[in-house]
Amino acid sequence: MTRGMRIPHTTTVAPFGGRSLWLLLLWLAGGLPATAGEVNDWILHGTIVLSGQSGYAIVEQSGSRAQSWRRTGTDILPGMRLAAVFADHAIVVQDGGRKRIDFGARLAAAAVVPVAGSYHLDPLRLPEIAAMVDIIPQQQNGQVVGYYANSIPEKLRSVIGLQPGDLVRRINGIPINDKLDPSHLYGMLQSGDLKVEVVRRGQPVQLVYRVDR
Repeated sequence: MTRGMRIPHTTTVAPFGGRSLWLLLLWLAGGLPATAGEVNDWILHGTIVLSGQSGYAIVEQSGSRAQSWRRTGTDILPGMRLAAVFADHAIVVQDGGRKRIDFGARLAAAAVVPVAGSYHLDPLRLPEIAAMVDIIPQQQNGQVVGYYANSIPEKLRSVIGLQPGDLVRRINGIPINDKLDPSHLYGMLQSGDLKVEVVRRGQPVQLVYRVDR
């Protein structure tokens, strides 16, 4: 596919009637991913609204003016999913929350969290596991920002990957705080895949779980 098709920077791309034409132009431009080392140099340049809030975001690399296209429902950058597009802005999901991004705004990728291990969990054992782990809320400015895992039996550490003193901050990108809807936790368990971000000795790590169903 040809790379390098550009839209003038002063052009605002909004809904179009010629859907086939724009899909052809999209094919010619190519939905090229941001390369390593460049993710912090991209800005939102424009959008193409195809139907409702679905369509494409156009991102441009600062300096080189190289452009790429992102479809709604896919990652616009690592850790930043494109949720919706409008005539003058886009909505992304990052760190478990929705954010508005206006044209010309610089995009910041989520920090890459190293994976500390992958584990399988039997949901029937979850009540047993919960009874063996002491969970203590961590507060900042009167708000719960995570939960410490303490008093974890040695035999359980190799099963769940948590270590005493681990601070659980997010599950599947959703902050674990006192505002979390318990139904979200149930939904995450039903999905079968959990990515748990913890702070261990001051460093962020990720534990990946496959919940057997």
